[in-house]
Amino acid sequence: MPLNKFSGIDLMVQTEKSIVAMTTGVPFSDTSALIDRIQKGLPYSSFERLGKHYEVSRKGLLSMIGISASTAGRRQTKQKMSIHEGEKIVRYARLLDLTLGLMDGNKESALRWLASPARALGGKTPISYASIELGAQQVENLIGRIEHGVIS
Repeated sequence: MPLNKFSGIDLMVQTEKSIVAMTTGVPFSDTSALIDRIQKGLPYSSFERLGKHYEVSRKGLLSMIGISASTAGRRQTKQKMSIHEGEKIVRYARLLDLTLGLMDGNKESALRWLASPARALGGKTPISYASIELGAQQVENLIGRIEHGVIS
């Protein structure tokens, strides 16, 4: 799969096979369109698709995105996510794309790695560390270091 350089780490070119594209309907490489989609509100189906990609329960997905069941119900009724929720959906989709790249496309290994404590993250799991953007950036940096053979 072709690679692009971004922030010093290799990223898969987002195609229709990427998690970002399958979740949002927009490839990560089309930044302008992705920002526009997030600002207008990702469809509720993006939230559901992310949960399927991560193979988490509804409760787990609610926790990842940081919303209550009642808020999710309102989003389902409106069929639209908030900007903040959309950013988190894209963040987690992007993180899974990067981890799949690290694991040569092995989804089981990628999900296991994301859920395993990492010494380089102070013993926290990559998935929990990524709950805020700064943490997600650190996880991306860790993936880049691992890809380039830098001991972490």
